[in-house]
Amino acid sequence: MRIEIKLYGHLKCLNEKLDCLNKNRFCLEAAQGTILSEIHKMIFVNPADNLVSIVDGHAQKPDYSIEHDCSISIFPPMGGRTHNPFEKI
Repeated sequence: MRIEIKLYGHLKCLNEKLDCLNKNRFCLEAAQGTILSEIHKMIFVNPADNLVSIVDGHAQKPDYSIEHDCSISIFPPMGGRTHNPFEKI
């Protein structure tokens, strides 16, 4: 599958083995069923940062399975908070 990645804030691809090194906009190829946290690891974005990931316009949890070509926007924690957006505060 072809996945369009858009990284925001200070985020950028840190995997030296990929052509997207130091970029914040790029495309990746991934197998159907790849989960969102695997994409984070693939581009060396730290999933412990409580990232906000938007897949085709919808917020998704790290265990979301990607089943088709899509666009993923990944944001650092917003508003200075570092909580998981899917947990009650």
